[in-house]
Amino acid sequence: MFKNYKVIKEQKLDDINSLGTLLVHEKTGARVLLISNDDENKAFCIGFRTPPYDDTGLPHILEHSVLCGSKKFPVKEPFVELMKSSLNTFLNAMTFPDKTVYPVASCNDQDFANLMEVYMDAVLYPNIYTKPEIFQQEGWHYELENVNADLTYNGVVYNEMKGAFSSPDGILQRESLNALFPDTPYGVESGGNPDSIPTLTYEDFIAFHNKYYHPSNSYIILYGNCNMDERLTWLDKEYLSKFEKNDVDSSLKVQRAFEEPRLKVVEYPVTKEQGTNNKTYISYNVALPNTITVPEVFALDIITQVLLGAAGAPLERKLLDEQIGNVITGSFESEILQPVFSVSTKDANPEDKDRFVKVIEESLKQYCEEKLNRKALQAAINKYEFKLREADFGGASKGLIYGLNAFNKWLYDDLDVFSSFELTYIFNELKEKLNTNYYEELIQKYILNNTHKAVVICKPSLDVQERKETYLKQQLAEYKNKLTEEEKEKIVEATKHLKAYQAAEDTKEDLATIPLLKKEDLSLDIIPLSNTEYKIDDVTLLHHDYPTNGIAYIRFAFNLLNLPKKYLPYIGIYKSLLGNLDTAQHDYQTLEQDIDINTGGIYTSIATIANTEKAFMNLMIQANALYNKQEFVLDIIDEIIHTTKFNMKNRIKEKLAMDNAQMQQSLVGRGHMHAVNRAISYFDQNAYLGEFVDGIDYFDLINNILKDYDNKFDELVSLLEEITNYIFTKENLIISFTGNNEGLEIFKNNLPNFINKLTPTASIKEQFVFEPKQLNEGFKAPYDVQYCALAGNFVKEGLKYTGALQVFSNAISTDYLWKNVRVLGGAYGCMCGFKQTGNSYFVSYRDPNLTKTYDVYKGILDYLDNFNADEDEMTKYIIGAVGTYDFPKSPSVKGLRSFNAYLIGLKDENYKQEKMEIVNATEQDIKNVKPYIEAILKQNNICVLGNMNKIEEAKDYFKEVKMLLK
Repeated sequence: MFKNYKVIKEQKLDDINSLGTLLVHEKTGARVLLISNDDENKAFCIGFRTPPYDDTGLPHILEHSVLCGSKKFPVKEPFVELMKSSLNTFLNAMTFPDKTVYPVASCNDQDFANLMEVYMDAVLYPNIYTKPEIFQQEGWHYELENVNADLTYNGVVYNEMKGAFSSPDGILQRESLNALFPDTPYGVESGGNPDSIPTLTYEDFIAFHNKYYHPSNSYIILYGNCNMDERLTWLDKEYLSKFEKNDVDSSLKVQRAFEEPRLKVVEYPVTKEQGTNNKTYISYNVALPNTITVPEVFALDIITQVLLGAAGAPLERKLLDEQIGNVITGSFESEILQPVFSVSTKDANPEDKDRFVKVIEESLKQYCEEKLNRKALQAAINKYEFKLREADFGGASKGLIYGLNAFNKWLYDDLDVFSSFELTYIFNELKEKLNTNYYEELIQKYILNNTHKAVVICKPSLDVQERKETYLKQQLAEYKNKLTEEEKEKIVEATKHLKAYQAAEDTKEDLATIPLLKKEDLSLDIIPLSNTEYKIDDVTLLHHDYPTNGIAYIRFAFNLLNLPKKYLPYIGIYKSLLGNLDTAQHDYQTLEQDIDINTGGIYTSIATIANTEKAFMNLMIQANALYNKQEFVLDIIDEIIHTTKFNMKNRIKEKLAMDNAQMQQSLVGRGHMHAVNRAISYFDQNAYLGEFVDGIDYFDLINNILKDYDNKFDELVSLLEEITNYIFTKENLIISFTGNNEGLEIFKNNLPNFINKLTPTASIKEQFVFEPKQLNEGFKAPYDVQYCALAGNFVKEGLKYTGALQVFSNAISTDYLWKNVRVLGGAYGCMCGFKQTGNSYFVSYRDPNLTKTYDVYKGILDYLDNFNADEDEMTKYIIGAVGTYDFPKSPSVKGLRSFNAYLIGLKDENYKQEKMEIVNATEQDIKNVKPYIEAILKQNNICVLGNMNKIEEAKDYFKEVKMLLK
């Protein structure tokens, strides 16, 4: 069937409407999985089993490095060239604790073939063997500007992991895995510990690639509607057949079970403002055997959700009642050889450890004796099944998600790969076993009767960061002092050489090797809007007619901009609590259970949308449900908005503590977007109000309430109850329905009863008036890196939005910013954005620099003065911009896009015009962006989240310097 490949197994995968074929390449033993279907968003992935043997981050550095030039494509950054000039719908690489994967996706056949070729050449023939500068740039190197300067470390992965190690949640997760598997590759950090990364040698780096990046150790996935035979023939001819079979020992060792639980204690940094009391993280971790079956994995995931993830989950409830921390989380990690069940608490103290373990184990014994709540299990099963069948992965390629799921078996030499896609029999089996002791027996077998456990305590420390920084400086100073003048000069020269290498332009000949699309390959079509307007009892209902496979996506949008000003700071809290408290007919636990049994979820959010003429801020209640469950949806939402009990003192405190913990995590993981939104909030109304929803103001507000909760609770309840009276009126409401006409008619028939329970209008309306105020803040935190944002609005300077700005964004992101912030600066990332409202920004991510990065932003004007792009280069920038514009969208997202367009008055013609402006952009159009950048730089709205010392050193940049975590 497939020449030079042996078919191992073929199977219809009905649950994902695909045909699965498992093959092996006969000459090399390369493993191949085909998932054939009618999805135009084709995906390809090549992965390698890459077990690390120390904390140097070797697999991670290699993942970065192989994408920096190869035999056939000798440019320094083929990955960036593809970002610049591809219609890809996914383009990245990822390092896991035991594997490294290189996935791509595209809807365009030629683009897909191009992506495959560049990635195959990158992983098998990288330039790392002849260009040690790649290792220095992506991994680490000594940096010395002159013989009298301080010696430092720099490198992209080095700085990325310094950012990752700033998060106590990340530290706890990594240390828990390391503690459970000390004798296996899971016992070390595949991403790299910043303390260990500088011990990695170039020789070991090369040896690792030579051993593991071989077809005999590869896993190749092809997904979607493509000519599988043609793609396999190409793979064999161009790459796989060039290699001989190699006996690569990449096997993963099973950790011998502990005879008794183990304890590990680590530290994480806090500021004196945070203090150390009630700031300890504790996790209880259980390693399961690698023989666990697929249905058991699903069952244990559901058990974890019931015990720890659902509203009012019993184990979470018990731990909170025992006052062991304020935030309890649970997880079941099944994407490694031996799955791990974990329970964690935050805001505890080290002496709580024994009681924490005792409560967990005694509670689990009790649940086994008395049986788990069957309604809770049924709700969790239904929710899980709905999500998997819906297969809406938030815009991510289905091929990527399915491929990663396949690795859960495939990587560990289990050929039952298709079990990852056979969902019907699994869920039927789980439902059938609700009437048995199956779930309790799993808890007994895999958790209670299991001695392979580790408890990790992550303690706060006021001086651990200072100690580390001091030790690092001393270490580097001592090393430098031992050097001769000649050796110092060598490092200075090496620093200059690397920077010269990084700054050097690729030759036209090298750039010409990257396979490119042509403008003719671009479609000028857009995804059409679908908005049919109805009036139901004076309320606007919009119908977005897209195929949804029998699922209704319903959105109720209640206008917030008529809300009196005193309530606006509390809309984030209000949104968070709605649907998470008791109502007249339900306690909050059974409320969630009934929702999960009958729907795919009901979610509350704050949505903002604006153009230069209109701005909207809505409380959005979204429900995803089968057509025959729409009456339930309307009834339960009616119950939530009219009868929620806002006087639940303990429950509200718990929910605010959870939000506080999630915000702390977000401020590290998404620090760049918090910096951007904060900078824009100085001059933009929606961004300013957004700060009360999920920004730094929201974080500060819930912190302040929690610190004096007993005294502030009554006032909070009063405000929340009053907000309800202002929001839920017919006047404030507009409704969006995505689905076909059959579903719409069912919805329309049930809607009047819902609408007629709303009051016509609020008794008091107070249009919010925004007063801009430039704060230019530097937020100090126990971070090792920075997130540096600069924002402005070009419309305020009389300039109009044009699609050419998207071409410019692609050009500068993949050229000037990439080169100066990431390559030369060592930051992990750099981004920019230009909106139709005029709001624009530049921002860096996990950046070792601060003032240097703002100098880079200022240098954009010189970049534009010297901008020079021939027709081929302009075509690249245009294609990359179109790729972002044409990103595939799920039916739900198409419906939301149409809804938003309706609100601000956009038509298909507006999108067509913007796309034409992108496709027809010229070199002169890019040069004409200069006044836009001048406007942004002149306005100079800046915000930084970062290292305390770095912000103090640059305090003249800011109007206000503040502590972020208090």
